Amino acid sequence: MQMNFQSLLCDQGYTPKSYDFLTTIQGWSYDIEFALFDSDSIFDWDQSRINRHWEDPEAYIHTVLVPTDGDIAGATRFLLNRWCSELRYENPVVEIVNVQCNAIQSVLRVLTISQSNAMTLKFSIQKESYEPIS
Repeated sequence: MQMNFQSLLCDQGYTPKSYDFLTTIQGWSYDIEFALFDSDSIFDWDQSRINRHWEDPEAYIHTVLVPTDGDIAGATRFLLNRWCSELRYENPVVEIVNVQCNAIQSVLRVLTISQSNAMTLKFSIQKESYEPIS
């Protein structure tokens, strides 16, 4: 079941007219890069990418992650551990993490809202990059 993150954001008072999503998207992009692509990362930096979608409230950031060993389940666990230890808001007011996995890919859709910030994210973990990286 797919939740409507845009409606949930609006219900909490986060609209493009009342909140600076641009700055938050930029900050989250850097946070994701530093949390997921350090020396202990299992993701292939050359195959993975962080895409900013300024006009998509369902997933303002879509990160495509390719594990170096192709292990989708292991990469999903790694991402969830990093989410809990490094990425999530310390005291979220609302946090929804929807995980869907199969043998080919894993998709995590996240809505996170703190007292003063909000973001929607999508993480796609797949065995290889399906689009050429420029």
